[in-house]
Amino acid sequence: MKRLLFILLLIPTLLVGQQPFYGNRSFISLDGNDTLNLRFSGDTIYFESTDSVYFDKLLNIGSGGGGSLSVGTDGQIPYTNPAGDDFIYNDYLKYDGNKLKFNTDTTEIKGVTKADTIVSDVIKGAMQIAKAEVLYTNTTQTTIITLPENAVVWHFGVEVNTIFNDSGTDYLELGTSTNSTEYDNNVDLGISNFFFDSNISFSPDRPVKMTSSTDITFKYAGQNSDATTGQAFVYIHYTIF
Repeated sequence: MKRLLFILLLIPTLLVGQQPFYGNRSFISLDGNDTLNLRFSGDTIYFESTDSVYFDKLLNIGSGGGGSLSVGTDGQIPYTNPAGDDFIYNDYLKYDGNKLKFNTDTTEIKGVTKADTIVSDVIKGAMQIAKAEVLYTNTTQTTIITLPENAVVWHFGVEVNTIFNDSGTDYLELGTSTNSTEYDNNVDLGISNFFFDSNISFSPDRPVKMTSSTDITFKYAGQNSDATTGQAFVYIHYTIF
């Protein structure tokens, strides 16, 4: 097919007076195995072949016998490789047909390092959300998200999916790595309910910008440490300036 295409592109240079082609043209390779049809429709030219068609240095890609661009899958968005001669793809940046998706399960988006971030800080100053699952086994501080300097936490939301069943109280602590109850210490996980910004103990000087990178944490504090079930989700609404 490479030889066939070469002959196709060479023929016009051999025509007296550089005469143009009119209508459609069909070509057959010397071994008779491949065909190429060149046709026009409106102002568009079509190459139709039973084999691959190569254009050497198309878009400055490839060399010698021809080149091609890598193609991603499943909505992956391309970006150029370091050499500048091809596209590369990953599962962290996709378009699902309706919206742009940032998947940070195994990578980092600038300023955010926690896996469960569902909206990144790509848009500065916009209200954003981080989400984490809370289980009855999360009895030590667990980081929801690491926020950078100049971030502001505005609200927390907690959704109880499965009631926590400690024989005493079932409270959720919300805070930072240096103070586990910075924001709250008695969000009740013993009731099945969704409550937004409930019992969040913002002092009069809140909200304020963070002065350094800060881990936002949660901790399940069952009174008697005998819970055998429980699942909830905590949401943080924050802004990065």
